[in-house]
Amino acid sequence: MTTPNWPMVRLRDLGTWYGGGTPSKSRADFWLNGDVPWLSPKDMGSITLRVTRDAITSSAVEGSSVRRVPAGSVAVVVRSGILERTLPISLVPFETTLNQDMKAVVPASGVDARWIAWGLRSMEQQILRECRKAGTTVASIETSRFMDVNLPVPSLEEQRRIVGILEDHLSRLDAAAASLHVAARRSARLEQAILELATRRGIIKPLGDVAEIQGGIQKQPKRDPRENAFPFLRVANVTSTGLQLDDVHRIELFDGELERLRLHRGDLLVVEGNGSASQIGRAALWDGSIADCVHQNHLIRVRALPGVLPEYLEAVWNSPGNRGKLTRLASSSSGLYTLSVAKLKSLTIPVPTPEVQRALVAEVEGGRLAVTRALSSVEVSERRSGQLRR
Repeated sequence: MTTPNWPMVRLRDLGTWYGGGTPSKSRADFWLNGDVPWLSPKDMGSITLRVTRDAITSSAVEGSSVRRVPAGSVAVVVRSGILERTLPISLVPFETTLNQDMKAVVPASGVDARWIAWGLRSMEQQILRECRKAGTTVASIETSRFMDVNLPVPSLEEQRRIVGILEDHLSRLDAAAASLHVAARRSARLEQAILELATRRGIIKPLGDVAEIQGGIQKQPKRDPRENAFPFLRVANVTSTGLQLDDVHRIELFDGELERLRLHRGDLLVVEGNGSASQIGRAALWDGSIADCVHQNHLIRVRALPGVLPEYLEAVWNSPGNRGKLTRLASSSSGLYTLSVAKLKSLTIPVPTPEVQRALVAEVEGGRLAVTRALSSVEVSERRSGQLRR
């Protein structure tokens, strides 16, 4: 941002700086029915502020260390854990007061507040690197060093011209990112609609009639890996987005157990217990990528019988309608959510013809691919947007 033709001005000389404080919380007349905005770090979430969460009374202004900061200031967080990552900066178009973790500057004549705000944002990492205090419990900015930071300041006309161009580009980036988010949400809704369609195109049958359902192995001392150890899937290996196989443990098996408990490609692994209603019954298809693999007792194996495609079973399982049924089936008076082999056998699912199953699976996979592409575009766009902003 620096240009040799522009004068460099220390932050302390850009205008009038204000600090803040907290009026006594024991004085009800300082806080009750307050109408004077009181700005704190928790308010600093946007480029331009519209409101503060807290307000104080005129009595608090008169009876404490806080001062009124005129409208049109630039506010900066100078003490907060968030300074470990970023430096919050906002324009404040209304009169306000500050708490002790904030500073604000009202620009001098010839300086545009937006120029200061964008200039500080452009130097965010430099300020955090050079002005942040070391060894403090809560991250904070050293005021003297911060005030000595130099900002290039062209003519007021040039400031406004550049800020206008900058904000026009950023508004375009924001609009593009918003469009991609809408596309991602629409793709996700499309997948849900496809999954819900499956529930209306088949004969309703108990899961126990169309799948073999079996529990797993309980981990105990006699199962510690020794001479006959095999790969062993745990709850941690089954996530809401699929299998996570970076950390697969091993467990000791005894005569005949491997043949009875070995996982087959296409087995649906269902989490049987969780303290969260949204996570109960989460499931993933076993892909057969590890030979001779078994599973723990906190996972229930659901193996589709002939006439039911494993991919169809997984798609229906993760449909919003089935997720709701699982939550109701697993609920208990203790606040915990648990499933069992018996409960799952009673669960009903729609079973259309194999041809319809294949068509629905293809639609689901297409919808998921669209979601993945949309979310990838959002991620790339937001990363590029961040780079362009800097």
